[in-house]
Amino acid sequence: MKLKIPAILFLTLALGHGAFAQNEVSKIDSHLEGFSRQLTAVIPNAAVQTNTYADAWIGKFVPSLPMHFAVGIDGSVTQLDIKDLSNAAKMTGIYSIPDSFLFPTINFNARLGGIFLPFDAGFSFSMVNTEKLGRTFEKIDFEYFAIGGDLRYALLKGIGPLPQLSVGAGYYYVNTSIGKSAGSQEVKSSSTMQAIVAEAQLSKTIIFFTPFIGFRGIWSEADSSYSWKSSAGLNNGMTVVHSGSGSVKTEFKDSFIPQIFGGFGFKIGTFELDATGSYDFKNEIWSAGASIRFKL
Repeated sequence: MKLKIPAILFLTLALGHGAFAQNEVSKIDSHLEGFSRQLTAVIPNAAVQTNTYADAWIGKFVPSLPMHFAVGIDGSVTQLDIKDLSNAAKMTGIYSIPDSFLFPTINFNARLGGIFLPFDAGFSFSMVNTEKLGRTFEKIDFEYFAIGGDLRYALLKGIGPLPQLSVGAGYYYVNTSIGKSAGSQEVKSSSTMQAIVAEAQLSKTIIFFTPFIGFRGIWSEADSSYSWKSSAGLNNGMTVVHSGSGSVKTEFKDSFIPQIFGGFGFKIGTFELDATGSYDFKNEIWSAGASIRFKL
């Protein structure tokens, strides 16, 4: 009987240690999976923000004098909670990642007025790599690539006292990676996404000032993956694990995002300055941006 008590005590401690150790690996996986899901909610909001114009319709290209088109650049930021990524990083020994981050985009865009019919077509291209931005983003590694476009059809052309009213649809392809590596430690989440957008926009130009407001419905599909590395290792049962990975998939049918957007534009000769903002009601995510364009 005396020999059984130490044996039972040892077995209890071993099982308790195993349960605790196993939680160490499952905990970091839980953090990274949660962050990957958060990222798939933020990316569609960031992507559509980059192709917003104050005018609900820019006019026809043909027949028209002048021929209506626009080309320019814009930048935007989108709210991103990265607390889960930060917590996962700390478990591997990386302490530089903050709890919050403004997801940045720098974008080239162009829009061509319609041919005979009252529509316009937009195109956007964006690429960000923090390795090329030096110390500005030294606390986090971030890569972003997006390409997309849209078509808008004018139901109201803004003639006389009437506003411009358009409806449209667009498509965006986005590739994103965010994380941090330090020596042999690393945490990372990557996502490849497709997004489909339907929208309606209302605007009215008063001399050189154009306020606007609109609503978007966004559907997206994403394949995301995450990984971690730790030189010291994390306990998994009775063993030490030095790396791990997982994946997250979202589908169009479960992804609907209702978004309101708006802002204003200032026309200065052939140039236009736009300030825009949007809010995602489902995920409580806001975005903001500014642009400068040559526009006829």
